[in-house]
Amino acid sequence: MEKKGSSSFKLPFSYALAGILAFAALDLTNHLLIQPDLYGTANKSWIWWAVKNYREKSKTPDTVLMGSSLIIALQNDGDATFYHENLDAVKHYKSRYLEEKAKSYLHKTISTASFAIGGQTASDAFAIFATMLTGKSAPKTLIWGVAPRDFVDRTYPHPEETETVKYLSQISQNSELVKAKNRTFWQKVDDFLTRTSSIYGRRGEYAGREKSWLAAILSNVSPSYAVGAKVRTPDWLLGEMNAAYGEDNIEGEWICRPLSEKLQPHLDNSVEYKQRYNPFREDLYDNQINYGNKLLQIAQEQKTKVVLINMPLRKSNLALLPAGIYNRYLSDIKQAANDHDALFIDMNDSSLFTPADFWDPVHLNGVGSIRFLNYLCENLQRANLL
Repeated sequence: MEKKGSSSFKLPFSYALAGILAFAALDLTNHLLIQPDLYGTANKSWIWWAVKNYREKSKTPDTVLMGSSLIIALQNDGDATFYHENLDAVKHYKSRYLEEKAKSYLHKTISTASFAIGGQTASDAFAIFATMLTGKSAPKTLIWGVAPRDFVDRTYPHPEETETVKYLSQISQNSELVKAKNRTFWQKVDDFLTRTSSIYGRRGEYAGREKSWLAAILSNVSPSYAVGAKVRTPDWLLGEMNAAYGEDNIEGEWICRPLSEKLQPHLDNSVEYKQRYNPFREDLYDNQINYGNKLLQIAQEQKTKVVLINMPLRKSNLALLPAGIYNRYLSDIKQAANDHDALFIDMNDSSLFTPADFWDPVHLNGVGSIRFLNYLCENLQRANLL
């Protein structure tokens, strides 16, 4: 005799089993028949634009720039100010001024590209170099600008959780590109699902396709709807969305203008940097220094000459660092450059720049950027790298 209630239990169990088997069949079909787009993504993040720009080059550039927004200021504000042009930040991934200056110094033509991205840490830089700048894609010279924040920023996500690393891990298909030593339970679950399910592993690509399809449908429904346009999102909500889904940047959204057209006052970001610098985390710093050394080691092995630049900062910013940390940072990056045959240039010299060269205590403006690039060319010429 069948026990009472057993049939009511078997029915949902059967549905669940059928659902699991159907998903497994769909997942297997997806794996076998659909060619993945490794570069597909739901959102056009800064790293997506940088990769797109580099892949569209007809040949490997001679020189690549890398670093945080401090380097972005050089290439964007410098070019916009010198050439009196408005530049779209999502498409301007080079230093036209550096190219022209090199030509005037030695009558030699060089090409530049950039992987500078706001907030770039040493682990981000390593992931970029290991994924995009090795083998046939290796440049002759890498100009890498660094500052203390790149190694001590306690407000930044864990290395494997940044937009840059997540996207590059997808491209390289190397889940161990940048990994924390101690993975949480849910991180391990995510790793497992990414490895075992083709649908889950390609979720970013499929979300991107769905977004494009939706935009195309809406453009047909309403002619006033432009494909790729974005409705202005409140800043607080935009922050939450970026945290959950990543940044989404479109053409025309980030325009860099010549210095003469900017009426922006000198900014004070001391509150922000107090939070970034304090309290100092020994484990975070050691981890980032380690990734910096790994980058330099790969470059040395493939004979890419690295120019490691200590970026200029105002004294007011340096004063926010915990006691002794700046000298320790400076000593460590000098040692790393020496160990891996990199050219070290210390641009953090108050005699080189005036307060009028800065937008804020860490970013050079258009005039300061041109001054920086002039000093850089002089150093590169002396080192016979131009």
